[in-house]
Amino acid sequence: MPGVERGRDGLRRLDRTIGIPAVAVLSALKRRKPIPAEVSTIGLIALGAIGDTIISVGSAIPVLRQAFPDAKLHLFTSKANSGIAPLLPLVDQVHVIAVTDPMRAVSLLRSTKLDVLIDFGPWPRISAMLAALSNAGFTVGFKTDGQYRHYAFDLAVKHSAEIHEFDNHAGLLASIGVPRPVWPKITPSAAARRKIRDERSKPYIVCHPWASGFKSEMREWPDRYWQELAAIVVQQGWEVVFTGGPSDAAKSKALFEGIAANDGRIEDAAGRYSLDETAALLEGCDSAVTVNTGVLHLAAAVNAPIVALHGPTNPARWGPLSDNAEVLLPDSPDVAYLNLGFEYPEDAKPCMHLLGVDRVVTSLLGQLRDAQGKRAGGLSS
Repeated sequence: MPGVERGRDGLRRLDRTIGIPAVAVLSALKRRKPIPAEVSTIGLIALGAIGDTIISVGSAIPVLRQAFPDAKLHLFTSKANSGIAPLLPLVDQVHVIAVTDPMRAVSLLRSTKLDVLIDFGPWPRISAMLAALSNAGFTVGFKTDGQYRHYAFDLAVKHSAEIHEFDNHAGLLASIGVPRPVWPKITPSAAARRKIRDERSKPYIVCHPWASGFKSEMREWPDRYWQELAAIVVQQGWEVVFTGGPSDAAKSKALFEGIAANDGRIEDAAGRYSLDETAALLEGCDSAVTVNTGVLHLAAAVNAPIVALHGPTNPARWGPLSDNAEVLLPDSPDVAYLNLGFEYPEDAKPCMHLLGVDRVVTSLLGQLRDAQGKRAGGLSS
């Protein structure tokens, strides 16, 4: 479910062609302000995709509560992204705004009467414009090379392409005196856990083949590789669940139907589970094999064992925040080049087919043996 960050190409072009001059005009009219001595309301703008929001807002909320214990926190997010909000640490209010209706979004921001507004977006000008027009007492956001958005803020913090995005967000928070956050953690609801527990009595793995956003197909592993992997895992005694959103259902059905000798232990669940239920499904699995997308970061946040298939996304920038993950890249040089998510060269060629099934199987079976050992240890104790 893409947001502005790496989603619809038309909106991305419009954001650049109109956003850059608009931010420049707003900057000329803006008088820079210091952070207020008293902070009672804080706004968080997170218009990116689900994974971006888990990394940024999911980690920011607890430390913002610590730094500003009396302040009310307001999350401003997009419709495509709002489904993750109930799983994040609690904010006082969630506001869904449409980037296609900026005047209504500005009106909502102004009516909230914010003392501080934090824009977590690394490149979109639309969120910078909203911050500049919000009438907030103080605004802070990123200064990202080549994006020309930092003029909109009272305080602009350097965004680095050399560190993980989590560390960029930690720096953004540090600029206003907020302690360094810990990696985001998500707890599925009791109802979602019960549903998954009632449905699944045997050990299983989760496979998530589908990316989202701009040129998403470049980040996806070939269908035939997933089919081969699923057949091998079933032979080893595990069940396999393929996940995806409603928009992935047709692709997932085609992939599923191409799996040879499926005896009912492989399931196509694309579009079946809510995000809450998906989190519970991931929490209970023996391993999650997933491309770089929101489900990868959701799996990390519930501490699932992960085999993360990266490329051309750079895992140093967007890898899972987990000590329980193994990151794999294609066997080819210079395949991890994406920083913000859209910097494909004109002659960009697919690379994920260069990540062989044998490497993924080796990593996955190691995790499954560990899970099997833990179960045996639990039974014998």
